Amino acid sequence: MNRIRRIVCNLILVASISGLTILRLPHTLSIASSASAHTANRPVGAPTARQGAAAIRQLKQSGLYDSLRKAVDTARYEARWEEAPAGGSLPSAYHAVNPAQQLDAYFTAGGLRITAAGLRKDVGPGAALTDTDAAPGWQVSMSLVGYGYGESLIATGDGELTANDNRVEFRRAGTGVTEWYVNLPQGLEQGFTVEAAPGSRIGGERLRLALALNGDLHAEPAVEGGAIALAGSNGAAPLRYGNLYAYDAKGRELPSQMRVNDGRIFLEVDDTDAIYPLTIDPIFTIQQKLTAFDGAADDYFGYSIDVSRDTIVVGAPLDMVGSVYGQGSAYVFVRKDAAWILEKKLTANVGADSANFGCSVAISSTGDTIVVGAYLDGPSFGNRNGSAYVFTRNGGIWSQQQQLTAFDGHNADYFGISVDIQNNRIIVGASRADGSNAHQGAAYIYNLYRGLWIFNSKLTANDGMRDDEFGRTVSIAGEIVIVGSPGDDENGNGGQGSAYIFMLNGGAWVQQQKLLAWDGMASDHFGRSVAVAVDRLTVVIGAPGDLSNSTSNGAAYVFIRTPNNPFWFPQQKLIAFDGKPRDGFGNSVSILETTVVVGAPYDDIGAVADRGSVYNFERVNNSWILQQKLTAVDGLADDHFGFSVSIVYEQVGVGARFDDVGANPNQGSAYVFRRN
Repeated sequence: MNRIRRIVCNLILVASISGLTILRLPHTLSIASSASAHTANRPVGAPTARQGAAAIRQLKQSGLYDSLRKAVDTARYEARWEEAPAGGSLPSAYHAVNPAQQLDAYFTAGGLRITAAGLRKDVGPGAALTDTDAAPGWQVSMSLVGYGYGESLIATGDGELTANDNRVEFRRAGTGVTEWYVNLPQGLEQGFTVEAAPGSRIGGERLRLALALNGDLHAEPAVEGGAIALAGSNGAAPLRYGNLYAYDAKGRELPSQMRVNDGRIFLEVDDTDAIYPLTIDPIFTIQQKLTAFDGAADDYFGYSIDVSRDTIVVGAPLDMVGSVYGQGSAYVFVRKDAAWILEKKLTANVGADSANFGCSVAISSTGDTIVVGAYLDGPSFGNRNGSAYVFTRNGGIWSQQQQLTAFDGHNADYFGISVDIQNNRIIVGASRADGSNAHQGAAYIYNLYRGLWIFNSKLTANDGMRDDEFGRTVSIAGEIVIVGSPGDDENGNGGQGSAYIFMLNGGAWVQQQKLLAWDGMASDHFGRSVAVAVDRLTVVIGAPGDLSNSTSNGAAYVFIRTPNNPFWFPQQKLIAFDGKPRDGFGNSVSILETTVVVGAPYDDIGAVADRGSVYNFERVNNSWILQQKLTAVDGLADDHFGFSVSIVYEQVGVGARFDDVGANPNQGSAYVFRRN
């Protein structure tokens, strides 16, 4: 008996983007009376013309804002018919522009072709890119070529095209298969509807959809398994095709997997006991590249990064501001229509040369307060004690709120080498503050009181020694602070490193525990990076110099505690499955309860030295399992992708401090990945 079977495959087709240009609603929107557009003729009581925020408020109050915005977005993402260009290699097609993702999608009877930003339109499917194409991007074609059970696949052939606004459908006569796409700011969504059973199942065979690829990308199993990477000849993978999830009409999850065979992608679902319709949901990972609009050589944009839900701050500590060399800056990006656009460039009101403003950055959970460290800040001819600057956003406008300095600061204390903020607390590291020993280090805590940040406590290690670099890294969550001390010598091991936990007790910060690697050795630099989860039950500590086995250089250590127990216990040591000497795995870490990301900025990708990578681990039961290895789509040698990392909610930010942008060596960049 034939039954209607619906297979929905939500694909987000996106790419890494450089030099982003985003189409937005006009900054000024005027609303006039329908009776007359001229004020002199306006009837009494007619609405007054408004602009900007006032216009938006009036639209929302009238109930028109959402419908108007939807209509504008639909028009921007509409698929329009275009005749074949004279002498070009492409046939006539429906063309859908995706300004948020900077992609062009072309729909012909044979399937879909996508081009990355800047690619010439006359590059046909399967054609190789050349210097004359004026684009460093890629293009790929995808088409459904068969469906059925096991090896008995029914060929689908070309389809009849129809389009309605931002939706395009392929109807394949005689097959009962409809393939559809919806062009959205979030990406290009794909789906399949199968109207009848595709033949008979033999011996438990799985339902299969076969997809063919052509162009500059080929399919290969992703390094973490359970997904497919679409990679170029240089090994860069701009798209990840994964997170396959299938369920039936009752919401029951069905066993499913993705396979690659002879260059084709197969989506397979065990529908033996399923109740139709079925839903199959693989996703292409969203990735976007951020660069400074005014970037120059050796800015080191991406040296530091922090992410909130809708705001990202990226430090560029060697940026020349005006004529002041190395004053440094920080760039604030906000999310609009699934894309990140620059909102503000932050600089110190009175910046010093070589201050390294932007060497560290932190953003509050609300996204409206940013702290920027400048560890060599000070007068041009005087003590460079270091500073930390606090900026706040009010009504969309960023302004410098306060400059923090150490009450007992000395020259070259490196105050501001690390910063963090949560709620009404800021912590600032000063890794070379002397105390009783040169470069022993310290950390300073400030509390917000009546609109001002007031010094609260100075933290030091109770066993601190010379060159410990206590305060090189810091992290705060509620009443818990962790401070890294990567230069600490332990048991005769120079530079083994340590990390200290402080807890708030009776209004005072008290050193609660000193954490060490259970297999620590000299020069591990345990504590070079630290992060504490918001739930205050898990911390992760990087040791980029770890050499505990012959295949990995670098590690990250996870410690946990129970809610009613203040003491921390070792849980797991994380290493790169493909680690090599000098990868620097653990140079940066970030944690979000059940997710840890670890940067390895000196990882060689193939023969490309120091290109860098980031490893994503997920906690499954009581173990941390590698889920994905992230790399830059356009990564090159010495980029140091992964030098800084940050994760919050569905966003992962990665800094590549030495990325060459255009003709500017070491300008630096940052990449944003969206977790599915």
